[in-house]
Amino acid sequence: MDKLDRKILELLQKDGGLTAAELADRIGLSKAPCWRRIKRLQEDGVIKQTVALLNARSLNLGTTVFVTLKTANHSEAWFDKFVKAVRDIPEVTEIHRMSGDVDYLMRIVVPDIDVTMSPGFTALPAGMFMVQIAAVSHPEDADVLVGALRKRGYGVSVHRDPADALMHVEVGPFASRTDAGAMRQKLLNDGYNAIVLP
Repeated sequence: MDKLDRKILELLQKDGGLTAAELADRIGLSKAPCWRRIKRLQEDGVIKQTVALLNARSLNLGTTVFVTLKTANHSEAWFDKFVKAVRDIPEVTEIHRMSGDVDYLMRIVVPDIDVTMSPGFTALPAGMFMVQIAAVSHPEDADVLVGALRKRGYGVSVHRDPADALMHVEVGPFASRTDAGAMRQKLLNDGYNAIVLP
């Protein structure tokens, strides 16, 4: 790969719709040699595919949310189960295995941040569990709890019940009832009324 190949790649990364003639003009080659270079880069697997980048706001998906997940189970079987559970959720666009205090990072696209705070958004796929801390009556108490959990790398959401103005804090998701149960026990030990969902 030489300087001309790298220039072709640079231009195609900015605009994958450029024709061989347009690329040739920009790098100072004639069309045929430029086309051969592009073809070789494709055959060598350097150019995997050409895609269209969509305007997320035009699709009403202008907000990107990153959700962290912590689990006590790091087996391949657990990961397979987790992927199967979330892959059919259209809002989840990426899942990354992380090192450090957080085990997984999920990229989610939604219309706005309020969607991630709605109870409907947290409907769990089969095999996934949340831990819900019920009836936190003071916003400052919820803030302290949420801050502490997020600092420890857990995904946390807060829902306000319009019927009684109480806040419900949800932690997770967890891919096993055992992991969710362990979190519930920690919260019970800290004096919170916690249940495992579903």
